[in-house]
Amino acid sequence: MYKTINVDLETFSLIDEMSKSFGIKKLLLIKTIIIFFSQNKSLINADFFKKSEFTNLKEIDSKFERMISVISKKETNRLISFIKVQDKYMQDMKRDILFKLNPDMDSEWNPLFEHYDFILKYFDFFLNSIDLSMEDVINSIKDKSGFEQAEYFKKSLMITSSKQLGI
Repeated sequence: MYKTINVDLETFSLIDEMSKSFGIKKLLLIKTIIIFFSQNKSLINADFFKKSEFTNLKEIDSKFERMISVISKKETNRLISFIKVQDKYMQDMKRDILFKLNPDMDSEWNPLFEHYDFILKYFDFFLNSIDLSMEDVINSIKDKSGFEQAEYFKKSLMITSSKQLGI
């Protein structure tokens, strides 16, 4: 036994299209929909006809793009801040180093270099004025303080004059 349900032409054409696309009769389509809703009762009260805040896909895309843009800018700014803090830390650490690490680099400069040059220049000038050489000074240190102290003086003199760490 069959009963008739009245639907408008637009709904009928939707049912017709769906039944053709699934390859089933209209009666089976309606029965399947009813079975589905009886098994998923929570969907019956769902408001499927509520207007979405997005009226079309372009609006969805533009809202998504804006959201991604905001997140990207926020993360980019966070990374830039981190890099700036690290850069400042490295510059401070570099400034704390007392000696030039590479004698060929002109970019490294220590305020003590001028003083090193001044002391070495006038120490050499003084030695020459009393007719002593650096070798005489080293031998005198060796006689009075020992071989190790004389070697350490030579190494310190070499490091100071070359303005680099004696590693």
